[in-house]
Amino acid sequence: MMFTTRFTPRGAARVAALLATGALAVGALAACSSGSDEAGGVSSSTAKMPAKMTTVKVAINPSSQYAAMYYGIQQGIFKEHNLTLDVQPQADIAQTVSGLLSGAYDFGQTTPIHVVSAAAQGQQIVEVSTVEGRLGDDDQGTTVVASKASGITDIKDLGGKKVATVGLTSNNTYATDELVAKAGGDWKSINFIQMPFGQMAGALDTGAVDVAIMQQPFATQAQNAGGVALGYPSAIYANGATTVFDASQQYIDAHPEIVRAFSDSMIASLKAAVKDEDAASLSLVDSIMKYSKDQAMNAVRNKNDAPCLTVSSLARAEDLLKKYANLTTDVDVDKLVWPGALECTDAGTSSTPAQ
Repeated sequence: MMFTTRFTPRGAARVAALLATGALAVGALAACSSGSDEAGGVSSSTAKMPAKMTTVKVAINPSSQYAAMYYGIQQGIFKEHNLTLDVQPQADIAQTVSGLLSGAYDFGQTTPIHVVSAAAQGQQIVEVSTVEGRLGDDDQGTTVVASKASGITDIKDLGGKKVATVGLTSNNTYATDELVAKAGGDWKSINFIQMPFGQMAGALDTGAVDVAIMQQPFATQAQNAGGVALGYPSAIYANGATTVFDASQQYIDAHPEIVRAFSDSMIASLKAAVKDEDAASLSLVDSIMKYSKDQAMNAVRNKNDAPCLTVSSLARAEDLLKKYANLTTDVDVDKLVWPGALECTDAGTSSTPAQ
C-alpha cells in the first residue's frame, strides 16, 4: 500500500495542498465560469421537473451515510421525479470536485471544506442537498479512533502522532485540528497520512498509524478490535451538514429542473428514511457497498429529521481553512448553496430559509 504523508511544519504545505486540489480541475475552469449573480442561476421557484426520465451520474464515497439515498431509490422517490441515479464510487473527494467541474459527474458528495476551497480559487461548485441531513452534537458517524497499542486516550495527545485521514486537505483533517486545539493539544505537530477509509483499520492493527479518522462501518470495527474513540469531528458543526451533494455552477445553470428534482428527491428520501429506519438501513444490502443484513442493521448513521442545508456550515468551513490552512481569501458563502436548498424546511419545501 502507498500512502500520502504530510509532516510538519504545515502552514505553507497546506496552502500548497489547497492550491493543488483546485489545480485538478483547472482545465475545466473556463468552461465552468458563470455570469449569474445568484447561485443556481435560474430561480429555484421556476425550475420544473424534467420532462422525461433522465439518468444522472452521482459520485459517492461509499459508507453507511447513503442509506437514505438508497432507500429513496428503492422506494421510487427519484423515479417519481423522473431521475435514475448512476451511482459511482469515488474515494478521493478532490477527484469528485474535478469530476464535477469537468462534467464527469453531475452530482457528487463533498464537504463544505471542499466547496469553500474551490470557491477561493474561482472554481464554483454549489451545494444542492445534504447527504444524511444535518448533524447533532452527539453524531457518532465519523470518529477519531486510536489503536489500543498506541496508548492514546485523549484527543489532546495527537501531537506528534501518525493520524490517518481520507484527505490531507479534507474536512476530517481540519475538524480534527480544531478538536485538538480546543483540547489544548499541539495540532501543528500532527503527522497526517492520507489513505482510504477501508485501509485504516488495517493500518491501526499493524501500527502504520496511531490514530485514524474513520467513517462507519470502519470506526465501529476498529473499536470492536480494541480501538478507543477520542472524538467526533461533526461536533464542531452544530446543527449543520458535513456531507453534501454538489453540482457545478455550469450544470446548475444548464439544468435547473434536474437540480430541483435531485434536491427534492433527497429531501423526500431523507424524511421517508426517518419514518422507516429499519427498511432504510436494509437498503444498504443492495447498495454498491453490498452490506450483509447484519451489517446494514447495525450500521451507525445519522437518523434525525433535519434534511435542509444551511449557510452556517460553509461559514464554519471558511473559519477552519483560515485557522488551519492559512486561507487568506474571503469567500461569499451565501452564493455556495443552491437557493432551492435554502428554501427547504424540515417539514418540506417553503420560501422560509432554514437557519
